[in-house]
Amino acid sequence: MVRPIPSTEFAERQGRAASLAAERGFAALVVWSRGGATADVYGDVFYLANHVTPFPTQPDNLPLWAGRGHSVLVLPVDGDPVLVVDSHDYRADLAAVKDVRVGLNVPALVAAVLRDLDLVGARLGLVGRDSLLFAHHEMLRADLGDALHLTPCDDLLERMRMVKSDAELAMLRGAAQVGVEAMGAMMDAVRAGVTEADVAAEGWSAVVRRGGVPYDTAITSGPHSEHFQWARMPSWDAVRPLETGDLVHVDLYGPMLQGYWVDMARTTVVGGGPSADQEPIVEGALALVESVIHEIRPGVTLGELWQVGDQWRRANGFPVLPDDGSGCLIGLDADFPAYGHTLGLGLEHFLIQEGSPVVVEKNMVLSVETLLSRAGVGGANFEENVIVTEHGCERITTSPIRPW
Repeated sequence: MVRPIPSTEFAERQGRAASLAAERGFAALVVWSRGGATADVYGDVFYLANHVTPFPTQPDNLPLWAGRGHSVLVLPVDGDPVLVVDSHDYRADLAAVKDVRVGLNVPALVAAVLRDLDLVGARLGLVGRDSLLFAHHEMLRADLGDALHLTPCDDLLERMRMVKSDAELAMLRGAAQVGVEAMGAMMDAVRAGVTEADVAAEGWSAVVRRGGVPYDTAITSGPHSEHFQWARMPSWDAVRPLETGDLVHVDLYGPMLQGYWVDMARTTVVGGGPSADQEPIVEGALALVESVIHEIRPGVTLGELWQVGDQWRRANGFPVLPDDGSGCLIGLDADFPAYGHTLGLGLEHFLIQEGSPVVVEKNMVLSVETLLSRAGVGGANFEENVIVTEHGCERITTSPIRPW
């Protein structure tokens, strides 16, 4: 059993964030997150306050409510923080903030908190501009007028979250072990006659039994395996039976353990190992990812790691999105031009992408991935999670890389 993040660590995070805010001339941070039955952008408030709203995100229904499924932390540079929540069902025993205020109209309650803390008219840093909806910003503006001064500063917390504490690393190792068990269950379930949904069900069952929270499992197979995902919602096909010889790849990603994610992918073949036509893309996906992992160490940039993967791709004849549809889809598809990303409380901000100047540091966690395909043959997806160590990295996704 992985020990929870200690309360002292949340207090230390709040102190660091407040100090960084002061350095930028802010009087306070307003940290705005979504949650409530989703796992997309809950991480900032969770990181500082150990809170995720239990209520599902709902359209505003004034005068009854507004901002359901959202949480807001007001963190003054001087003084105690205030956590605004949208449900009386929040976990008071877990929240790392003493002053918690509950209300069904989140924007109105935030405005009231800013008044109470004498922050109206002050320069405020906004963390979570992807979560603060335009409608809610307009509600704040209608309430506070020209005295509302919000300046986006998401990078402040992105940099803090990038390098993990020892407690976070233990949580990520625990999440990875949940993922390893789930992936093993799914690979064991691959056989002729079952559907992708049957495979997904085995993985989700394993996640839930281990205390994890499944987010999504992208599965494609056979004639659709050159795609990352094919069946829209859900991200697997519940109709087509798998056939002997089909390539099947599974990408398991989500908030596995107490909010901390694992993100791993494996490829297998129904009924045995890859054919002569399939082997170059299956082994190629493994080799590309391994080539990037081999170069991970403190001091290298994410852009330099991208070059390693790209040089392997070019040297081995995998063009990017050629007309016939075969080649290297970089990380996962044409809309994700990277060989991976940082990982923690979600798929985090920094990408292994061309030209990235971000320097790899000890205790960062990276997810390294690719999907290779050949026209008429199919696609192979492979992804590993690693912790950056003093001289290299530690692989935490330890599922067999050749499941067959």
